[in-house]
Amino acid sequence: MHKRIRELTGMRKTLQTRQLRDERGVVIIDINQKMQRWTQYIAQLFEDKERTEAPKEFKDDIGTDLIREEIEYAMKQSKGGKYPGPDEVPIELLNYLIIKLKGLGTRDAL
Repeated sequence: MHKRIRELTGMRKTLQTRQLRDERGVVIIDINQKMQRWTQYIAQLFEDKERTEAPKEFKDDIGTDLIREEIEYAMKQSKGGKYPGPDEVPIELLNYLIIKLKGLGTRDAL
C-alpha cells in the first residue's frame, strides 16, 4: 500500500547516475582527467578575484615561534576523549600528528 501511495504522489525516489563532464560537456572517463577536472572546479569555485595579498607589515608580524607556542598551549589545555568540534578532528589525532612531526626533525615541525 505504501508503495502505491508513493507512486501516485510522485514521492518515489529514482536512482540517477551522474557523469562528470568537462567544460565542453564531454563525458570524462579517465581517472586522471577526472582528478584534473575536480581540481579545476574547486579552484574556480573558491577563486576570489577581489582578494588582495596581505600588506607587508602584517606578514612580518606573524612569527612561527608564537604560533607554535600557541598551538602547543592549546593542545596541552585540551582534554582527550571529548567529542570533536566542527572540524571533526579528535584531539588524540592532533596529539599523535604532533608527535610524528616532531620525530621528523624538520625545522618547521611543531
